[in-house]
Amino acid sequence: MNKVLESTHFLTLSPKFVFINHDKIDEVAERFSKEDLKIPTWSYGEHPNAIEKFEDVIDTFFLCNSINFAFTDFETGQKFESYHNSEKFTGSSGMWACVKHAIINGTPLLDANYLANFSEDDMEFVFSGNMEIPMINERLWVYGRFQNTNKHPLFSDVNESTVAADYVLPKGLRDMGILTYEKSLANKVDNGILIPADTLEELEIRASTIHACNEVVGLLNEKYGKNINAWHLDAKIWSEARKNKETKHHLTRTIAY
Repeated sequence: MNKVLESTHFLTLSPKFVFINHDKIDEVAERFSKEDLKIPTWSYGEHPNAIEKFEDVIDTFFLCNSINFAFTDFETGQKFESYHNSEKFTGSSGMWACVKHAIINGTPLLDANYLANFSEDDMEFVFSGNMEIPMINERLWVYGRFQNTNKHPLFSDVNESTVAADYVLPKGLRDMGILTYEKSLANKVDNGILIPADTLEELEIRASTIHACNEVVGLLNEKYGKNINAWHLDAKIWSEARKNKETKHHLTRTIAY
């Protein structure tokens, strides 16, 4: 078994806060079996263009994904927004848009030597939007750890990957009825109450997310003859969750997402 799945399995055996509805997994798998699930190219809008230098595209993805966490103000619930080419981008897309705008306008964000001296003023300038981007000091800490290298990792085991246990996917699974929350946890999520990192509530949310999605992937491949991995399902659920503006995701102050 995948080490991530193996190490988190115990959290799904006798849960106290998050419960997986296996009947709903069957329903969702059947619905998704009729769709053409694809991994997005991420070469549009706020993302790097396909015509850009390959190494720069890879570096941009690593740069952005290293700080791809926390875009909702933990006190007000307001989401980070920014503009690029007069188009508004929200949440993580707002962060990507800021990076793209900065690089296009000459800020050397792909140079680790530059990032090593990146200041809070630089951060505020690059990530200017409708509010200060959340957890700005934590993002500075991440950028300060970058090093220049000519090597890029090669991934030969993508089919062993799990989905990203972030904010959006648990929301999407809950919207679909695959995840249900115990009453006190549901109240915290629905009312934007902070859930501390590494608490049992947060750990069960993340563990149940990857195990439920792993089950969906298994059904799609084994029962319905699909040939997909977790990345296909991640993109599909993320997309559906973002379209539903009526429900909230949980809030946790962490860089682990």
